[in-house]
Amino acid sequence: MKKWSRIIVAVLLAFCVMNVSAMAAGSGSLGIASSGTEAKPGDTITVTMSVTSNPGIATLAAHISYDPEVFTLESKSIGGLLAENTAAYDSAGNVGFDLGDDTALANVEGTGAIGVAVLKVKETASPRTSIISAVFEEGYDVDITPITMSGSSVSITIPAPAHEHSWGDWTVTSDATCAAEGVETRNCSGCEETETRAISKLTTHTWGDWTVTAAASCTADGTKTRTCSVCGETETETIPAAGHKWDDGKVTAATCTTDGVKTYTCQNDATHTRTETIAALGHDWGEWTTIKEATITEDGEKTRTCARCGEIQTEVIPAEGYKFLEGMDASWTKGSSEDLGFRVNGEAAGFDHAEVDGTALTKENYTVAEGSTILKLKPEFLESLTVGSHTLTAVYTDGGKANTTFSIKDKETAAQPATGSTQSSTGNNNTKDEVKKSPQTGDDTPIALWIGALILCGGTAVLVGKRKYE
Repeated sequence: MKKWSRIIVAVLLAFCVMNVSAMAAGSGSLGIASSGTEAKPGDTITVTMSVTSNPGIATLAAHISYDPEVFTLESKSIGGLLAENTAAYDSAGNVGFDLGDDTALANVEGTGAIGVAVLKVKETASPRTSIISAVFEEGYDVDITPITMSGSSVSITIPAPAHEHSWGDWTVTSDATCAAEGVETRNCSGCEETETRAISKLTTHTWGDWTVTAAASCTADGTKTRTCSVCGETETETIPAAGHKWDDGKVTAATCTTDGVKTYTCQNDATHTRTETIAALGHDWGEWTTIKEATITEDGEKTRTCARCGEIQTEVIPAEGYKFLEGMDASWTKGSSEDLGFRVNGEAAGFDHAEVDGTALTKENYTVAEGSTILKLKPEFLESLTVGSHTLTAVYTDGGKANTTFSIKDKETAAQPATGSTQSSTGNNNTKDEVKKSPQTGDDTPIALWIGALILCGGTAVLVGKRKYE
């Protein structure tokens, strides 16, 4: 029986050990951050302790540890992660925080600040590097299971106080030239530190004489250079183009038909020339002289001579050609007994025949007489033409022709007053003195009408005599 009791107690102890080990297994971490990594005596620095890895927290005790020989606590405050039922305290070198609620029903999750301390560097603090740490004390989760959290630290450097140098005068240790900067130094009498600064290059050179490297011409710039004897720098300048210097020019005279030219030569460079055109003078013609008179069928010729160059200009005087001189656009009225006369400039001896509207007329229809050519159309032929405009052509034996128009008018139409016409509407427009008019009988009454009247009168007289006899 005692044996079994020992076995049961051993098993229960082992189970409890296993549970305790399992309950203490939660772990996290604390972080610490500062508002700077360097602070001089009299400066303040803000240090924030935070949960950076949360195992599940119900309550937590931790503190910020610092060196009391270096810092004094100015203020402390609680962060926002575990703000309920919390307390902050401080002691020499520590700012502690008891955080959380041991009656909480759930763990606080997440990360964030849990405490803030504002530290001031003592005026007596000597130069050093001081460590400020986040230190975990204890903590539990909602099941009152212990948790563990690692801490962290930050280093704050307290620098040595600045040394006030007591500088001496600047001393030139290397002269400046146009090629390189110079150097001047000064020393601190307290610490023997040396300070240097540059002396700017000289802005002036020690130039040599100018040398022409490319001569200027009339139209192109030249160049010249010079060199500094100290630094060897080369300076280049432009030599402006000289421009042309023209002479008075040489003239090649213009003629009547050819332009002249005036050529100018540059006195700086004879290979450079320019020219001006002198316009051709044109001919100075005299009066025209007829060498051969033109005829009806043959061209004539006339000439004139240039008084300046003697050139002779010849022109053709065109042949006159056959043409009507009189009777153009004449008119003839139906019932008229007059001929319709025309005059053509050709000789009657060379006349061949006449045509009306392109049809050759027989000689019974017209007469021809000398006086150039006097052509008359007979009334018997004219009576046969229709009222309206017709074309008359005079044809000569050498093939030459002259054309004009004439019109045939109806007697009733001709009797009406003409408006705007300068030509006679009764009778015809015959030629002038050369064309002899046909005799008139007093008016343009038709002969047949008169003959009928005479017969009628004679018949009446016979009838009256017969009755008288009976």
